[in-house]
Amino acid sequence: MIAISTVNVRFVVLLLLSWSSVSLADATLNLEDQLRTLTQNYMQFKESVETNFEAKFHQLVDKNRQLEEKVIRLESTVRQLESVIALQENTAASKSVDPLTERSSIPRTCREARLMDPSLDSGMHWIDPDGQGVGDDPIYVHCDMTTDTTSIPHDSEGPMDVGHCADPGCYSKAVTYNASLRQMAALANLSSECHQSIKYDCFYAPFEFDGVAFSWWNDKDGNDKFFWAGANTDVHTCQCGLDGNCVESFTKCNCDSAAPEQLADSGVINDKEILPVTRLNFGRTGQEYSSGVHTLGRFECTGQVAVTGMST
Repeated sequence: MIAISTVNVRFVVLLLLSWSSVSLADATLNLEDQLRTLTQNYMQFKESVETNFEAKFHQLVDKNRQLEEKVIRLESTVRQLESVIALQENTAASKSVDPLTERSSIPRTCREARLMDPSLDSGMHWIDPDGQGVGDDPIYVHCDMTTDTTSIPHDSEGPMDVGHCADPGCYSKAVTYNASLRQMAALANLSSECHQSIKYDCFYAPFEFDGVAFSWWNDKDGNDKFFWAGANTDVHTCQCGLDGNCVESFTKCNCDSAAPEQLADSGVINDKEILPVTRLNFGRTGQEYSSGVHTLGRFECTGQVAVTGMST
């Protein structure tokens, strides 16, 4: 009887041990499944967070660029209004005094004005390049008496945003000067040198793309010109093209580069036979991220050439 009980006890013990082993294995498998599930959930959560963060980051970048463009356009509008106001003030001043009754002799250039009256300060003065009493009325110009430079103000001197448009020359801005073209031509004929500066700030806004001209300016006779520095009227080029230091060696202008960065081309046009610039035309800024801002300097002349009947 005791032997049978001992066998039963051993059987029960073995049965319990076997059940415990199975339960432990099942528990281990359950933990592994839970760990795997947690790991998968974590990876999915991490991927979702990273995706959302990247999307929001790009949204913020786009909004920041849009705000920057709006600021540039607003600044451009303000400067344009300032230029218009300044031009109107000059026009009002020119109408307030009849220069023919104020002077017995009106100088043709600022240099002549200084020679006639060495005490004159730099500032706005009357001159009559085509001759007193003939041709067009005298003009109100800025004289730099230290350099004998005559400057003709206009309504497009401040930076101006060209906006967004895709076609060649779709943005077009006529330039209005504080002088007639005849008077400016006479000033150029009297002067040994005349020039006009121009700058274009650009972002994916080329002057030329795939051999197609999208931007140009018009000379005093209305002819299209595609050079933005120097006096070479036959080829498309900028100052960096003349100097051989454009951001991409195979382009003639920085703005013609496809580099994803803010670029600019600045130059001085010094062919007095075709100046002043009468109109600016730009295009290929149709993309939301494209931008172009032009800044045109005054028509300026210095020195004096020998002219029959003129004092030198």
